[in-house]
Amino acid sequence: MPRNATILKLFDVAFWILLSGAMLSGAGFGLTLADKGSRLTPPLFIALVAFAALVVVVRLLEGVARRRMLSRAFAAWQANSALGPTVSGELLAELAELDPGQTWHARQWLLDKGEREGVRPEISPQVAATARLDANLWGFRFPRP
Repeated sequence: MPRNATILKLFDVAFWILLSGAMLSGAGFGLTLADKGSRLTPPLFIALVAFAALVVVVRLLEGVARRRMLSRAFAAWQANSALGPTVSGELLAELAELDPGQTWHARQWLLDKGEREGVRPEISPQVAATARLDANLWGFRFPRP
C-alpha cells in the first residue's frame, strides 16, 4: 500500500474509533442523566465533548492532508510534460499514491481547481464510447508554467 494511502487509512481508522468513543460516552451520559445523584455524569459529559471535538479535528486534518497530497501530485504533473496535456482524477490519484477508492477525491479536487481557474473537463472519445461515463477519467487541460 502506498505511503499516502496508508496515512489516509490511519486517519479513517482514528475517525471511526473516536466516533465509537463519542457514541459510547454519549450513551453513558444519557443513562446517567436519569440518576440525579450520579458522579459519572460530569466526566461522561466531558468525555463526550472531547471525543466529539477530536472526531471533528481528525476529519479536518484528513481533508487537509488529502488536499496537500493532491496539490503536490498536481505540481508534479505540471512539471512533467511527458505525462500528457491533460490530467484526470485517475492520473492525479495515481501520482498522489492514493488508493483507487480515493480517485473520486482527486476528481473533486480537479473540479474545484478547474472552477477557480476556468478550466472545464474534457471527455475523451475513449471514455465517451464506453457504456457508462467514468467521470474519474475526464481530462482537464490546465496551463503549464
